Amino acid sequence: MTMRRTVLAALAALATVGVTALGLRLSQIEFNLDAPAGGSASGTFVVINDEPEPTTVNVTVADWDRLPDGENRFLPPGSVERSASSWITFAPSQFTLQPDEAVEVRFSLNVPDGVEGTYWTSLLVEGTPREVETQQGTTILVRRRFAVKVLETPPGSGDPQGRIQDLQIRGLNPLTVVIQFENTGRVNLPAVKGRVEVRDTAGQTLESIPIEEFPVLPGAVRVLRPAIARAPGQALAPGRYLVLAVLYFGGASLL
Repeated sequence: MTMRRTVLAALAALATVGVTALGLRLSQIEFNLDAPAGGSASGTFVVINDEPEPTTVNVTVADWDRLPDGENRFLPPGSVERSASSWITFAPSQFTLQPDEAVEVRFSLNVPDGVEGTYWTSLLVEGTPREVETQQGTTILVRRRFAVKVLETPPGSGDPQGRIQDLQIRGLNPLTVVIQFENTGRVNLPAVKGRVEVRDTAGQTLESIPIEEFPVLPGAVRVLRPAIARAPGQALAPGRYLVLAVLYFGGASLL
């Protein structure tokens, strides 16, 4: 018996369903622009067909944001407060690619007067749905959709700002930490990073756990659960400890 399902996912749709197959490739998936208010900026990216068959590609505009766990969410244009979807124009919006063929997509962003801070939008690039058979013998209909993110921050929009909203200790062995970080400013924070330190009552650092880089949009909150790997037999003894979260986000001071 052959089963058929429809699968839709942003970015690596083939990987998410465990299928080994060729697909579309994009030369660039994020643009960070700095046109002045009242000015404009432009960019290009290339769409490449790695499949053995022709595919029709459609390009559309969408808003996007991130959930607290960092997952991308794509929304109709105008859904987010700092949407730049009405500022962007692009071409072509539809084209057919032969195998190994590439097409350049051009876009322009016209920034209104008087805006400050980061605004953003995206271009969704979607190929022709394909039926693909998995290793389990199931036939699925895969729609390949990629998001090209476009962020615009006029010069002089302000300094990076942020704060740690909350730090919770939910276990000692293993040490389980949950951190909530908020971007309180108007500009995008593209690469927040830091560490969690565990100190004893004398102030000696017993452990330092790195926090990998993560981005945070203006007004957004990110929830972090740093991975802490402690070898067997190295459990913390019962007692009092100080747990610190230190984050670097490009502002004037550390958090």
